[in-house]
Amino acid sequence: MLFVSNSGGSSGKISIQFYHADDDTYHHFLVDYDTDGNSGTSILGASQFHLHAGDKIVCYKESGKTFDVTLSAREFFNPNRITA
Repeated sequence: MLFVSNSGGSSGKISIQFYHADDDTYHHFLVDYDTDGNSGTSILGASQFHLHAGDKIVCYKESGKTFDVTLSAREFFNPNRITA
């Protein structure tokens, strides 16, 4: 789950990227996504997204706005992905 909530009273914009460590690149989930005040949005819906060791989620908000981003995950150990 990746959930964004705008807890401010007015609309605002948020951008969310993920960093993929395997190829050292950033990819966008959202770019300047406009949300109403006091509202929330599920970004992934019922979809799944797989992160690997070293990957990260990065969020940017419009200046002066208040956002909360919630990420829910299940961790799996894959011994085949261990690198020296």
